Amino acid sequence: MMKRKEFSLMKAKNILLTLAFSGFSVMAMAQAKYGTSGAAFLGIGVGPDAVGMGSAVVAHKQDASALYWNPGAISARPKTEVAFSKTYWLVGTQYDWVGATVAISDGSVLGFQFASLNYGDEDVTTVENENGTGEKWNARDIYFGITYSQALTDQFSFGATGKYIRSQIWHETANAVAVDFGLLYNSNWNGLKLGMSVANFGSPLQYDGKDLTKVYDADETTSGNNGKIPVNYKTDAWDLPIFFRVGVAMDAYRDDMNALVVTADAMRPSNHNESVNLGTEYVWNDMVSLRAGYKDLFRGETDEGFAAGFGLAYPIMGYRLKFDGSYSQRERFGDVMIYSVSIQF
Repeated sequence: MMKRKEFSLMKAKNILLTLAFSGFSVMAMAQAKYGTSGAAFLGIGVGPDAVGMGSAVVAHKQDASALYWNPGAISARPKTEVAFSKTYWLVGTQYDWVGATVAISDGSVLGFQFASLNYGDEDVTTVENENGTGEKWNARDIYFGITYSQALTDQFSFGATGKYIRSQIWHETANAVAVDFGLLYNSNWNGLKLGMSVANFGSPLQYDGKDLTKVYDADETTSGNNGKIPVNYKTDAWDLPIFFRVGVAMDAYRDDMNALVVTADAMRPSNHNESVNLGTEYVWNDMVSLRAGYKDLFRGETDEGFAAGFGLAYPIMGYRLKFDGSYSQRERFGDVMIYSVSIQF
């Protein structure tokens, strides 16, 4: 038994080192690439319980929302859960996320998640029809992910997610695949936890569709040639935004009725400057939660900052029903509200 535990511990350390080196590689590749990635919606935080803590949760969240933040955390406390989150995003758009975790053994969990950002419908206008042609055009981004997470020991857990990503602008679409990796270490001392994750390591997005097919005349000055040769325009390929996160969470106070946790995350994205997020959560009787945090410290120019949230949980007929809400301050495009409901079996 001791040899097995030592072997598992060695595996966990090797995974930790691999993720660390992967993150440093991402940081090196990411220099001078600010604002140059596609699929920016992958950076929208999931779950008001996480966003209300300033998104400083890579070492803290272990419920279904951890599918987004750290896939290695969902097996630290295996449970079966279904969660739905709705975000009232910028300039009237809406972002929906659904996640589920299924405990398949004492230390193994399967996870599923689906997200959709709907930009809404607008009238199609042309030079001849300035008031609209009667058609509507829209844009939408989605992704679907499947996660497997395993508790290697009672202190280490590791997880990986495979993703399919699709972006659509009217008749044009772009597709990509990506993987996320995550690790959680529980020190068993004063609630101290360390977490790490790398998200969206995958193929680039390149748009294609029928609107990129045009009729071309190779020589307009010559008569008698074929002036209706179909050609396809080629768009640039855009890399996915890669996020490298390292975080810590720790109990500031805990007794039978009260718990106060403080958290901090360092984040290095491939499409922006590095930053630090800070958060805290107070829980009374495992039923009422109050949260606050601050996002994007030390980034320089940023649109985000203070966040706050609350949560209510109650056992009903052997299940645990939970409702959460959060508010995030935005300077330019309006504040963001998120609500979610989840049930644990």
